[in-house]
Amino acid sequence: KLYRLVSGSWTDASKVGGYTTGSAEVWEFARWKNKVLATNFGDDPQQITMGGTTFSDLTTDFKARHIAVVRDFVVFGNTTDTTDGARIDRVRWSAINDETDYTMSPTTGADFRDLNAGGQVQKIIGGEFGVIVSERSTWRMSFTGAPTWFQIDEVLPGVGTLSPGSVTRLGDVVYFLSENGFVALQSGTQAT
Repeated sequence: KLYRLVSGSWTDASKVGGYTTGSAEVWEFARWKNKVLATNFGDDPQQITMGGTTFSDLTTDFKARHIAVVRDFVVFGNTTDTTDGARIDRVRWSAINDETDYTMSPTTGADFRDLNAGGQVQKIIGGEFGVIVSERSTWRMSFTGAPTWFQIDEVLPGVGTLSPGSVTRLGDVVYFLSENGFVALQSGTQAT
């Protein structure tokens, strides 16, 4: 279930019919304007307006494990859909300023990219640019505008994380646990 905190008490805010979150899956959340968005891979991505009472489907086009907001786009990673099936290395984003539109278009900006290296996407950190941490590589997602909208560069080939929960951001530094120890990635390009 999904809950909201109301006057110090937790209240069920699940959509009608509930959810099928797998035992190995977790919910991830992102704030988008006046909404909270959520994804868990077992169900369609969810949305609720701030102050709303019940979550609802954001889109039924795909399911995803990870979510972030990069500039004016909602970005998902490690997706599955009825056309391509499970795409563990896929990053998919919405149309510009429209969290509900995922129809591929060079005009609106909605699109996807398969990274084709580094294994499954483990986490996406949003902001002015995106940082995508996969199992064995780390990527920077930079806004370029129409018609391609984003450039995705592998900034740390061979360096990723096996633990999605270890990836976090403080200021402009993304930290995560790699197989070689902790990594601090500043501005999405300089690692220590």
